[in-house]
Amino acid sequence: MHFEFDEGEYDGKASMFFVGLTNSVGGFEQIAPDAKLDDGKFSLLIVKTANIFEILHLIRLMITGGKHVNDRRVIYTKTSKLTVPP
Repeated sequence: MHFEFDEGEYDGKASMFFVGLTNSVGGFEQIAPDAKLDDGKFSLLIVKTANIFEILHLIRLMITGGKHVNDRRVIYTKTSKLTVPP
């Protein structure tokens, strides 16, 4: 996948990505722990692993306080624009 955002770009494998304006997705409150509705920024989260055990570990980190955003297998940033070229 290729993403271009305010802080740079990512070009590599990703099992999933989330773009949102709030901290809550599907009832999970910590996916983007510092998201604010009025800051004019999207929260971008890119999960670089497809390993089920690593994803389960990331989910545990998310549920226990949003620590998944600091993991090496995750890119987490705030951006005012996002481009995903075809």
